Amino acid sequence: MKSLEGVYLESPPLHEVVKEEPCLRDHHKASDHRPEAAENFYAWLYVVAGFVTYVNISTQVFLAMGFGVIAGPLYDRGFLRTLVGCGSSLQVFGLMMTSIAGRYYQHLLAQGICVGLGMGLAYVPILGEVSRKFTTKRPIALGLSSTGACVGGVIYPVIIGQLIPKIGFGWTVRVVAFVNLGCGLLAFAIVCRRPTQVHPSRRAFDLTAFREMPFTFFTLAMFLVFVSYYVPLTYVPVFAQTALGASDDLAGYLLAAVNAGSLLGRTVPYMLNSKVTPIRVFCFWTSAAVIVLFGWMGVTNMSGFIVWCVMWGVVSGGLATAPIAAVSHPVLTPSPGELGTRMGMSLLASAIGDLIGPPIMGALVDVSGAHYTYAQAVSGVFMALAGILIRQLRKVSDDKLHKQ
Repeated sequence: MKSLEGVYLESPPLHEVVKEEPCLRDHHKASDHRPEAAENFYAWLYVVAGFVTYVNISTQVFLAMGFGVIAGPLYDRGFLRTLVGCGSSLQVFGLMMTSIAGRYYQHLLAQGICVGLGMGLAYVPILGEVSRKFTTKRPIALGLSSTGACVGGVIYPVIIGQLIPKIGFGWTVRVVAFVNLGCGLLAFAIVCRRPTQVHPSRRAFDLTAFREMPFTFFTLAMFLVFVSYYVPLTYVPVFAQTALGASDDLAGYLLAAVNAGSLLGRTVPYMLNSKVTPIRVFCFWTSAAVIVLFGWMGVTNMSGFIVWCVMWGVVSGGLATAPIAAVSHPVLTPSPGELGTRMGMSLLASAIGDLIGPPIMGALVDVSGAHYTYAQAVSGVFMALAGILIRQLRKVSDDKLHKQ
């Protein structure tokens, strides 16, 4: 059941733009975005839908992000209800099947594939809908929506830890499935209230987008960021136990510290400042991540590591929201009708990075000898490379905006 606990904490990724410059406001006015929608009560309901969708997010991060390359174009074509309904149903069905699975391949099919595909179907459409409903308040709307991942990181470990000794594995997983069902029904009820606006995309996977230097830089940066992103979450408990001598209970609580920091990183910065463009926000968080990852190499005691966990939580929360906010920037997505497609393409790059990052770092870690330096350094290098690309993207986007 570790997979039900682990990465509920962080989920890739969300939105946080910022108050747009005049040219960005003009872009939104020329499209179907309406500033007054940010004040609309019904628009905020989509934040609730996003919140409960994030609560359902588990360790099937690759499918959750990677399947967006299919779900994104379908969302552009107006299939929001179908995607959210099917996605929520697959998650519940997969968990129910996990509760009766007895062999490894059955767990893989039920929880890994079925639940992962369900998450992938619901993830991008909810992100896209929240993004389209808001303009100037988009950062805080998507930040609040993404805090569902933090809530999931609290409630699911508590449910699992308390119920397995009392009612066993099978019924514990069924309880988790019923929680998922409640969240899914709430999200589905919200998205079914009104017809979805259709923005036909040109194709499911638009290779011509890579002819645009800003989008190419952005996609490569997403890949590099997520090679490193989940490495700390993977090794925080093990590092605490083997390198610092922490108890099992304390090592588990460190993930809660990361989770608390993530909640702050997803919300507080966007409440305090709404005058920075989304690409600049992404640039800031990647730079901060480089500092924190390399700083991990200097941690030598438990008190310092607890502080580091909170710091990484804040940074990882920012990184979870900043990229999706940046995707909707007109430099990266010139037409609103391409938002789902380009969001799915960039998330596929993130999913590949997430898939290969932990195994690469695992080959560099010597757990028995408590040697983590190589993995820490390589994680920092990958994040630094991503930061370089984002800085170049920022320059290109600034030049384009100044010419408009």
